[in-house]
Formats: sequence, C-alpha cells, structure tokens
Amino acid sequence: MNSIKKNILNASLVLVSIIVVISILEMILRFTHYDILITQYEEFRNYYVADRNKGYDIKPNVGKFQSNVDEEVYFPVWSNALGCFDEPYKGERDYILLLGDSFVFGHAPFTDKWGSQVEKLLGYRVLKGGVDSYGTKQEFLKGKEIIKMTKTSPRLIIVGYFWPSLERDYCFPNQTVIDGYLVYQNELKDVKTGETVFSRKKLEEKFGLLSSSPLIKIKNFIKRESIIGKLIISAVKDKIMGPSENNIYKNVPISFLDFPWIENAWENNFKNIKSIQSLAEQNGAQLLIVIIPTKEQVYPFLFDWKSAGLDRERPNKKLTTFFNRTGIKYIDLLPLFEKYADQRPRKFLSPSKDLYWRYDGHWNIKGNDLAGLLVAKYILEHNLISTTSTDEKAILINQKLQEYLPANHSQ
Repeated sequence: MNSIKKNILNASLVLVSIIVVISILEMILRFTHYDILITQYEEFRNYYVADRNKGYDIKPNVGKFQSNVDEEVYFPVWSNALGCFDEPYKGERDYILLLGDSFVFGHAPFTDKWGSQVEKLLGYRVLKGGVDSYGTKQEFLKGKEIIKMTKTSPRLIIVGYFWPSLERDYCFPNQTVIDGYLVYQNELKDVKTGETVFSRKKLEEKFGLLSSSPLIKIKNFIKRESIIGKLIISAVKDKIMGPSENNIYKNVPISFLDFPWIENAWENNFKNIKSIQSLAEQNGAQLLIVIIPTKEQVYPFLFDWKSAGLDRERPNKKLTTFFNRTGIKYIDLLPLFEKYADQRPRKFLSPSKDLYWRYDGHWNIKGNDLAGLLVAKYILEHNLISTTSTDEKAILINQKLQEYLPANHSQ
C-alpha cells in the first residue's frame, strides 16, 4: 500500500512539474513573436461582418482598438462609414479610390500606410478601401459599393495587386465571419488538381458552435488560448501529412506554380481585373494596377527558389503580358524595390532598415513609404490626375527616393 501511495505521489509530482514547466514556457512565449498565434484573430474580432455578395467586409464605424506588427510597432485601427480603415469621407468630389488586400489595408500605423503617403505627396484625397485577404472580385465589388455610397466618381482607381489574389478569386468566397471571427470557408484542398473544399457545418464545428463534444471544445480552447498547444497541433498535423506536394507548396501562392488548372484560374482572375477596368471606364476614371512583390521576391536569399524549382518572376511575367495586351496601366514594384533593397544575405530582415517586417510578410513603415513615393511618381509622370505644383512635387519625390538608395548601391 505504501508503495502504491509512493508511486502516486511521484506521478503527481512529475505531473505538477510538467504543468509548471509548460506554464512557464507558455508565459515566456507570450513575450515573443509567437504571441501572434493567439492574438492575431482576437484583436480583430467583430471588426468584420459577413456579406452576401463579397463573403465578408469591414464593419462600418468600428471604434479604435490597438493592433501591432511583430510586436514591434503598435497602432490604432478603426473603420469609417464606408467600411474602410480610413478617415471619414467628407464629400470630396475629386478623389483617388485605392483598392486591394492587406497591403492596401496596411499593417502599419495609419499615417504611414502607402495610401496615406500618396495622399500627402499629391495633396489629393485617397479613399483607402483595402480589406485583409480580398481577391480581385471582392475588390471590384467593394469599389462599386464605395462609388455608390459616395455618389461621386473617382478620378483614378488604383488596385494593389498581390499574388494570393489568384487563389482567392478561384476559391471565392474564400472567407466569412463566424462568431465575430474572420475564417476560411472555401479552401484549396489539392494544389495539383485544383480541388477545393467547402463545408459550413465542418467550419462551425471547428469553432465549437455546433458540437457538444467535450474533446472538440477542449481542442478548440487549446488552439485558441495556448501557444504551445497550437505549435504541437501544427507539428502533429505536418507529421501526419508528411512531405507531400500539397504540404511543400502550402505557403507558396499558386501564381508561382504551373499545374494545368491554374491557367483557368488566371483567366478567371483576368476577367475580374477587366471588370475593374470597365468600372473605371464607366465612371470616367483612370485605372492603375500596382503589382506588389512578396518579401521573398525582393530578398531572394530568404527562400531557396532554385531547390523549389520555381521562377520568382513567373507571375509578374504572366500579369504584365496581360496588361500590355489590354492596355491597362501598371507599375511593377519588384524591380523597383530590388533597386532600393539591401541584397546582402542574412537570416532575418531588419524592421527599421529593410522594406518588410522581420516576421510578418507585409511592408514595414519604410516599405510603405517607398511604395507611396514610387506610385505618386508614376501618377505624376503619366498625368493620371490633375493637381497643382506638379514640378515641385516631382522634385520632392525624387529627392526622397535618392535617400532610399542603399549605401552599397552603385550610382
């Protein structure tokens, strides 16, 4: 009997020790960039609303709340009456309409977003209609709604085009809102065949809205509240999946891949871009597409392109060929960002010196500023809007661009 009690006591001590160690490790991880695993969705809860046409949208008139990037920079986020992360629309009749996904929404303080920079450099109102994870079809619908609400046609429509747009259009509507959270509802299941999976019931069970199973509720709690739990679940999932082709390419936008079904995805994407072109023509507006490169494209040492057998310029070639054929004006930021980027290989980027955040894949403050300068320069050089003091603005922009050249850049 004493032996049994001793074994129970030892087992209890071991269990308590494990719990204490895990708890300490969990607290430590909450002071690292891994904290984003449990905070990235919670802070934006109830910021989005389900939408019958677009799948989801930003809820209008949301009050300010705090967000951050890589726990490096903290800034307030809100929405105006148009459902945009922007200042209130005050009836300006001459404005630029900026559409896009998270790169346009801006993972940076509001005043540092590239849309804000364009507005400041040109002295021209920019309505910043970017929405996280939007595809081109959703951007078209969002732009159409904003024009209807303002009852005024824009002078220029700018679309920030980022490569995941191709998959988002293919899986449209790819996300919705459940219990205040923005969640995926239609996802690519097989990258080789283009098979997608859509299950509302499965999604609701995942969030514990339908299931009464204690095990499911415990799993959901762990995934929602524990960094260690999320890491373990993710590791187990990857181990079960193994090194399959789908798993290898799970973080690579399909625009870099070359499977037969992707050609149809491109044609669908082009069709949606043409819809935006028609929207601009109907409103007597100019149209400009800004091609946004990934962090790994601008800094190729961050990804082994050769071993993966991928051409880092493949989607740029595909898209620019389409634009040249259809006469759509565009600016490809990849070669321009390469010119201003420090290409010396290293493990991590510097959020203060480089153009992207260290862990997050979006532009940092410097990257947003550079994008604003380059886009504003293109707008002035191609007379896409009528503005005053054009020469003075062009001189200021060129002076600022000179400051961005890296020290090792050959003049």
